[in-house]
Amino acid sequence: MLLSYVLIFSLLGSVGALTGAGALVAFPKLHNRLKTILLAYAVGTLLGATFIGLLPEAMADHSPRQIGLIMLGGAVRLFSARKFSATAACPRARCGATRTSG
Repeated sequence: MLLSYVLIFSLLGSVGALTGAGALVAFPKLHNRLKTILLAYAVGTLLGATFIGLLPEAMADHSPRQIGLIMLGGAVRLFSARKFSATAACPRARCGATRTSG
């Protein structure tokens, strides 16, 4: 019973992925617009899954407070680096990239 569910939903996922890929190939304007959005979604999903997968190992060695502080520090460093790189890439005050980056 469980094997049949696994096979059915694997087949449905494959058909859905192929349908989406076919739509992107059939409509080039849609492809150009969604390419960066889908890539960002895929990368974020993989990084999130990796991060969540590593949390139990970190919790085994450190206290939850330490893990929380490390995660908060990493998020602050990430946003600071993003803000700094957007400013460094366009030092002029009238740059559109600086205004739209966050």
